[in-house]
Amino acid sequence: MSILAVLFVFFFDLVLVAGFRVFHKQLSDRFYKRCAIAFSFEALSTLILFLLPFEEWRYFSFTLLFDLQCIKGLMLWSAIRSLDSPTSHKWWVPVVFVGYFLLLLAADLLGLGQFVVSQIAITLPLIFNLMPAWTLYRSQWISWKSYQLLLGCILLSQILFAAAVQMGDLDTEWTALLYYLNVVSNVFVGLSAMVIGMKRLHARLEKALKTIVSMRNQTEAIVKASMDSILITDIEGRILFANPVAKSFFIGGAKEHPNLFENEFHSEAEDEESFSLESINRALNLNNNAFVKYQCMMEHQTQGRIPVEFTVVPILNDEGKLLSFYIRDLREQRQNEVAIVQERDRTKQLNKQLCVALEQAKHMTEKAEQANASKNDFLGVMSHELRTPLSAIIGMASMMEQEPLTAQQRQSAASINYCGQSLLLIIGDILNYSRIEAGRVELLKKPFSLRQNLQQILTLVRDQCNHKKLRLYAVLHPRLPLEIVGDEGKIRQILTNLVNNAVKFTEKGHVSINLRVLTTDQKHLSQLEITVADTGIGINKEQKDRLFEAFYQADCSTSRKYQGTGLGLAISKRLIKAMGGEIQVDSIPGKGSTFTALIPCSHVDADSSDVFNFEWNVIYVDPDESGLSWFKTNLSAYGVEVKCYSSVENFLQGESAKRLSKTICLIDQQALLKLDEEPQVMGKFKRLQERVPVVFALHQVTDVLQEFKYSIAKPFLIEQFMEKAATIPLEWNQKDIATEEIPSAILQFEPLQINVLVAEDHPINCKLAKLYLDNLGCTNRIVHDGNEALAALEEEAFDVVLMDLHMPALDGFEATRRLIKLHEGKDRPRIIALTADNSKNEKEVALEAGMDEFLLKPIKIEKLREVLIKQMKVLTRNKLRQ
Repeated sequence: MSILAVLFVFFFDLVLVAGFRVFHKQLSDRFYKRCAIAFSFEALSTLILFLLPFEEWRYFSFTLLFDLQCIKGLMLWSAIRSLDSPTSHKWWVPVVFVGYFLLLLAADLLGLGQFVVSQIAITLPLIFNLMPAWTLYRSQWISWKSYQLLLGCILLSQILFAAAVQMGDLDTEWTALLYYLNVVSNVFVGLSAMVIGMKRLHARLEKALKTIVSMRNQTEAIVKASMDSILITDIEGRILFANPVAKSFFIGGAKEHPNLFENEFHSEAEDEESFSLESINRALNLNNNAFVKYQCMMEHQTQGRIPVEFTVVPILNDEGKLLSFYIRDLREQRQNEVAIVQERDRTKQLNKQLCVALEQAKHMTEKAEQANASKNDFLGVMSHELRTPLSAIIGMASMMEQEPLTAQQRQSAASINYCGQSLLLIIGDILNYSRIEAGRVELLKKPFSLRQNLQQILTLVRDQCNHKKLRLYAVLHPRLPLEIVGDEGKIRQILTNLVNNAVKFTEKGHVSINLRVLTTDQKHLSQLEITVADTGIGINKEQKDRLFEAFYQADCSTSRKYQGTGLGLAISKRLIKAMGGEIQVDSIPGKGSTFTALIPCSHVDADSSDVFNFEWNVIYVDPDESGLSWFKTNLSAYGVEVKCYSSVENFLQGESAKRLSKTICLIDQQALLKLDEEPQVMGKFKRLQERVPVVFALHQVTDVLQEFKYSIAKPFLIEQFMEKAATIPLEWNQKDIATEEIPSAILQFEPLQINVLVAEDHPINCKLAKLYLDNLGCTNRIVHDGNEALAALEEEAFDVVLMDLHMPALDGFEATRRLIKLHEGKDRPRIIALTADNSKNEKEVALEAGMDEFLLKPIKIEKLREVLIKQMKVLTRNKLRQ
């Protein structure tokens, strides 16, 4: 072997590294370091060849030679992996070095034979040297064809090297020949790497050329599309290039390139330097060949004097310095500047006017706020001042109706009461609307019963419906929850407004109310659906668009005919909107209207509204078809068997006492009044009553009804009828039951037997309170201000104090505070506030002063009795605790 072989190996290894370095300059230093280490191991393996001729070193040299070839392949693989990842593989070198020796030793100890051991020793270096080529291909550093070329060269090199090693004990010249062939194959490996690098370099050059061409095309497009003039001149100003705008502006129809400075330029100011080649060169030298700008006036051959701006940028190339000019026509800019100055002056003037207007608006806002505060104070005072005498009027009229009167007197008293109630509603609408407009809508959320509220509304509109002979049908869905959570007062007000509106504008036919709760996917979250339909005058499309405006009614004639404030629907819509709901109306002129409101709410539980233990079958007699349909549909929903007849005569012909076991009859007053004209039918009907219980649906007392025991006032709820029927024993016999007259118009109450002090400054209200308390069986004493009330309490013990809040000398608030202090540590009377102001603030101040209950004027005797009974129970509980 010759030392020349070693030099050849080093030389071609250097060629390989150089090829990568030339054509892959972007590769990391880690790559070159690991390649150098790999080729160092290859050089060591070449030096080992000199030991092969020595027999005593042959086995060790053979093993060490191929071990170094394995490490060479490992380091080349690590170098290529470093192109994608910085992971270090330094610990792999000793592992492979020791592992190779141990593997051959194990194969020898297992007795696999010299041939098998030698094949294992040759194959492992081959695998390690193929790993770099495969990694290059997998990492997409080389193509499939390049991989095939590199793979072939590596295989040839390793096979020749292995052959040279195995034949080292043969002819020396033959071994040298094989080894030189291995060196040649290494040359091919290096050349392959260089070829691959050249291909990659060529691909990068092509890509760079395409990028340059693309950028050039983009630049040309930008230059051509520019609205400014772009020129390139030589150092003397001769135009070498001009974009389309510059050609039309500077060159015109000239065939040869003219000189830019043939045009005449003037400075805009006397102290400015003129635009010329000399001034440009001086400025560029001062700015280190950056750029310079000039603004001057140019004398154009056809367009006259034009203001222009020049931006001059030097271009340095192999042929010398060129100048590029970017020229902007400043005419439009100067016009815009003038317009901007004018607009700025105009804006300043407008700003001054705006400041004055804002100051005026601020002053007007303050005055409006003061006026609004005064209005609210005025409304609060007027609420009390209007309700106080009105309370006396309504109360006295109600008491008068309870006295024995002639028909004319009773009618007059009823008219006074009706007009007072109407006036009270109007006052309430105006006050409520003013609160809503002031943004003082406060929502409460607490459980309440829809049924109880609906019953109260039916009581309110009962007289008006009966006077107009209207049928009012109220429907509660059978699955309606016992209680829902929401603002009870506002929902009741919405329902009252809708029902009053329907009754007001309906002259004949009926009004229906339907309440149900629509459940949602979320637990306990629902929507309350209120539907109020009537057969009244209806409204057209134009009127519908303005229906929810304040103070609006269908037209002027309607406003005169039906009266009212026109605030009910406006208030209802605003309250519904405040609660997050919506309301809509469907109407046909002349046929009626249907209002539907959806109000978000939540329910306490999923139980139905009421669970009735109802064991009766029911027969309903009513000449009105809509009444029969309403009654049968809604009572059948509870699983009750219902039969309907249009007259008592038809009922008597279709039924007999024997077939009416566990049956109750409901007779409408209109059907019963016709019995006066048919004595024979009347006789049969009276005999039937001895075996069958009869309930009468009536709206006024007549002589023909005095003989009958059970009655229910119209309009009524189905649930009210079921409760009424539940009080009648199933084994019913008229003869076994004491005859009772239908209650007369005079109210009779069981005596309460409590001592009441009334503090009230209005004389009529004092008389009314005394009448009420006398009728309720209460001993009472009347005083006229807070001082008199305190004096009376020192003289006498009272169970309850009815305390007016606004009185002369000492008002109800301060009187209450002193009363509580006077009775500190001992029992005190229950204090009930009397006021005509329904505001939240009034209630809060009253409760804060220590009052126990709150009564709003005008006070009805039924409400007063209810509150007194409630306070009696509290007094009783307090005594039991002592």
